Amino acid sequence: MKKSLILLGLLGSSFAFGQADLNEADREIMSAMRNRMQMQQSQWFEDGDFPHAIRSLEFQVKVLPFDYEAVTNLSYMYKNVEDFGSELAILVWFKETFPEMPDSAYPLAEFYYLKRSYRMVVSLLSPVVEKFPNQHPNTYRILAHSYDRTGMYKQALATWDAYIKLAPTDEAAKVNREKVQQKLKK
Repeated sequence: MKKSLILLGLLGSSFAFGQADLNEADREIMSAMRNRMQMQQSQWFEDGDFPHAIRSLEFQVKVLPFDYEAVTNLSYMYKNVEDFGSELAILVWFKETFPEMPDSAYPLAEFYYLKRSYRMVVSLLSPVVEKFPNQHPNTYRILAHSYDRTGMYKQALATWDAYIKLAPTDEAAKVNREKVQQKLKK
């Protein structure tokens, strides 16, 4: 057990600093370890043992800091126990620690979007969409809605247009684009 934890720590540390190219066997070990941790975290969550689930996620983030799922699960757990300061702190830390990771700003932007802090969403996601244009659809959606809700209709329209080019069958996006277009005509 100690060997596994040491291996996980070393692999996580080297991964975080980009110093390790894992071979297939190491990737399988890492995957099995992550899967086992996630199974145990899920069990603690289902049992209502949030303190153990949180401690396990904190450990996982410490040794695998680039793990998007672990970071977002930890943030969700902090929200569950109404530790909003820790929720915000882990999301800020993730964005600042991994600025070159295309999705690192999204969880923080979503946090602010749910708080209706639309200008924060714009400041977080507009540079991301410019730098990494093939974002998850929700990135475009909350950015376009945030532009709309702050009265930045031209930017909202441009964001919907960029997204629709990537997802031309998204009918809801087309409806939202049309609503913004109508606001521009007024």
